[in-house]
Amino acid sequence: MSTGDQSDIFNRLKNNLVPWFGQDSPNVDALLQGIAKTDSTIYALIGYANTQTRIKTATGDALDLISLDYFGGDLPRHPGENDASFRNRILADLVQERATRKGMYTVLKNLTGIAPIIIEGTYAGNVGFYDRSFFYDSAYGYGWFGPYTAIIYAFSPAPTGFVGYGTYDGGGFGYDYSFNNAYVDLSQEIITVTNADIIAAIKATKVFGTLMYVYINNVFQGAF
Repeated sequence: MSTGDQSDIFNRLKNNLVPWFGQDSPNVDALLQGIAKTDSTIYALIGYANTQTRIKTATGDALDLISLDYFGGDLPRHPGENDASFRNRILADLVQERATRKGMYTVLKNLTGIAPIIIEGTYAGNVGFYDRSFFYDSAYGYGWFGPYTAIIYAFSPAPTGFVGYGTYDGGGFGYDYSFNNAYVDLSQEIITVTNADIIAAIKATKVFGTLMYVYINNVFQGAF
């Protein structure tokens, strides 16, 4: 028995009856059980409705409606995506600092769970350079690109759906390929964050007029 279920409400009703019915009253009990059943359903619906009033607790179709209300058709649920993953993508895009390096870092970290690497060609904290004409970058080679540009290395989270041999390092290597000692098809993967999701987040966060060279799992996706 738990608060608000049929047994709980039945006991509450019976304990508040006048005493002349006694404890052995099958006809009265049958009547009270019918009332308790209806009231327990109403109580459960009230609890469900309360959870749907906040994005952090909303579930199921309510999350889909929240996404539709705030983003139109730009942020749909992926096939097979669970509520937790979908909620995380909604929150990552809903109240987000924009048009700053910190905002770009935060939105990608919140979306994928993996910290991105952001390199600005004219930011000395990323690159050493002489007279703003070229720079040395020990991690990503030599090169130069003009002002108002950056390179973004983002990493998609590991797919879910099965566990087997191998590991997934966030860089696109080592997909698991077996489950319960049986081989599985890649169609059993559930991709929670797509490349399109990451690119859309970058476009929504970057400053107008800037150019972002985007790599996802170390594969060049284009300049946006």
